Amino acid sequence: MEILQLLIDTRASLTPFDYDHYPDAFEAFRSRLSAVKELQEERLTAEEIPKRFAAYYATHPPRQQKKEIDADRQVLALFFTPAAGMNGGYAAALAEEFCELWARQYPKYRYYSSTYEKIMAGFDANLLGLPLRKSSRK
Repeated sequence: MEILQLLIDTRASLTPFDYDHYPDAFEAFRSRLSAVKELQEERLTAEEIPKRFAAYYATHPPRQQKKEIDADRQVLALFFTPAAGMNGGYAAALAEEFCELWARQYPKYRYYSSTYEKIMAGFDANLLGLPLRKSSRK
């Protein structure tokens, strides 16, 4: 599988994006990311990814492009960067460099690097010191 197709396929994991569904979707993405040959062989460069996205977006009308760029930004921030960081090495360095390149190419759709732990902590909510996070799986 190629990296662009993996990122596009992961858009479906954005709904529902909640405490119950994110961990499973993240683990599925992480295992699929590990199988991307371009990363295993360290032959994918950070500069190639925005070029692939740009070529893909060019095949769609402008209004649709904006929706896709926004969805991809979310996938990059919530799945790609944290998963690559967990994998470490080449993938982590690639994700960090790509984040900077993406910000230059799509300044209105900038995203920031984070970790899985920080994202999961974002689901925590408190009211007067009482935890409000409730799992629908219980």
